[in-house]
Amino acid sequence: MVVIDGVSYDFTLFDHPGGNDIIKLFTNESSSNDLTMVFVSNHSRVFPHNKYKHLRTQIIQNEKNVIDTSISRYTDYLELIKNVKKANINPLPTQYYWIKACLLLSSNIYLNYKLYINWNFGMAMILAYINALIGLNIQHDANHGSLSYDKDINEIFGLSQNLIGGSRNLWIVQHMVKHHIHTNILGKDPDTDGMGIVRINKYSNKYYFHKLQWIYTLIGLPLFSYQILIVELYECLCKRYFFDFITKIIFIYLNIVKPYKGSIVRIIETQLCIMFTGVYLSFFFILSHNFTDVNNDKIQSSLSFMKHQIISSCNFDSPVFTYLNGGLNYQIEHHLFPRYHHSKYKELSVVVKQTAHKYNYKYTQFESLYSNFKSTILHLYFLGK
Repeated sequence: MVVIDGVSYDFTLFDHPGGNDIIKLFTNESSSNDLTMVFVSNHSRVFPHNKYKHLRTQIIQNEKNVIDTSISRYTDYLELIKNVKKANINPLPTQYYWIKACLLLSSNIYLNYKLYINWNFGMAMILAYINALIGLNIQHDANHGSLSYDKDINEIFGLSQNLIGGSRNLWIVQHMVKHHIHTNILGKDPDTDGMGIVRINKYSNKYYFHKLQWIYTLIGLPLFSYQILIVELYECLCKRYFFDFITKIIFIYLNIVKPYKGSIVRIIETQLCIMFTGVYLSFFFILSHNFTDVNNDKIQSSLSFMKHQIISSCNFDSPVFTYLNGGLNYQIEHHLFPRYHHSKYKELSVVVKQTAHKYNYKYTQFESLYSNFKSTILHLYFLGK
């Protein structure tokens, strides 16, 4: 059972046009049964209550007032959606994107084949970087459903997360079900969990060693790789994501076990490649929601969805990384319009910035990667001080 605008629905037998696996993950893994903003943010419209009356689990009095009261809490976001539609921004990727995607995927397959026959460090490092780019440029858009209106195309390309050692199912749960809806809310957003080692939310417990976290956090970024390969391997087994478990085993075999020739040097080389992918991904992840004056919460925010997303995220300007990293340097636009392809984020930012200024919402955009990085380091420093 889920709740949308205060009305309860049973979607157990509902055939979701975006794929039943997606709706199953949202209904089974969400910490809350209120999926109002899940629907609105992913569909850019109000839920059509009249269309799905047959799926309601109960009849409530003053239903119209209940729905209208709920909608009034995100009228700013609906205005933003209306402004974006007026700007006539096509949510789908351009034809040039598909050339980029095909080059990345074909390079991955070719390099895996060459390394299987004769492993060498240089080629493996190139593959490690391509894996990171696939994570940022292909699986991310596909699993958000922004590559195509065809659910099968999104699902097929979304499996590229498994190609690079991840788990499509776990990524959807952690990123879409939890992080996107509960951004920077302690205990609900897994990206705020520093496991006591790193304090990235002002409501987290503080320990004496956190005063050095602005230094050791950067040193520890390579460990993100082992979160994906080891911790997620166990989670896939526990949750019975057997396909994801098998693809992880294959990835570990091809990238760690097969290249091993009884040499310590070879062990170090394979781990450097694995860690490079993790460093590249985690470095840009940590910039997006950790900066000075960022909004942190320990309970569900009383702010409107739009305001919460804007003040909990930041952008940095860089044409190079906009292209390389799938536009995710425009994190604000991504959180507000996850179903829009990343090639449209810069165009969206013009409309989002104007609407944010109208409502006096603080819109944080750094002039460069360096200025964003400096703000993140200061954020870690002040929280550990």
